[in-house]
Amino acid sequence: MPEIRVNIHTLGEMGSCYDWAAFRTEDVKEIVHRLFEGGKNLGATFVEVLDCTPDFHFLEDTRIDCVRLVVGCHDGDFWWEGYYRHCDVRFQTHLLQLKDLDITKDTDMRMNIETA
Repeated sequence: MPEIRVNIHTLGEMGSCYDWAAFRTEDVKEIVHRLFEGGKNLGATFVEVLDCTPDFHFLEDTRIDCVRLVVGCHDGDFWWEGYYRHCDVRFQTHLLQLKDLDITKDTDMRMNIETA
């Protein structure tokens, strides 16, 4: 099962450019396509659902809440977003496209990450 790794961007003062998330395409492909098609048929701008599929990796010991998978119904963009626990600071993964789910090998889309 191919895996995609992406950066996590903090929408506030907390966080690090070294935070990242990983998910297997097989785990989300069907739900992302269903949300895209359903939302598009309803004329929605985006659709979101609670979903903690990705494995989140933070540079510091961090807890998160309210993780949602968000799918844009016009361009087929999707991402995960949520909140750092015990504060109102939000985080969001790198923006992905439906075509990214068709990869056949592990793909690292992270930037500024030291890989050993």
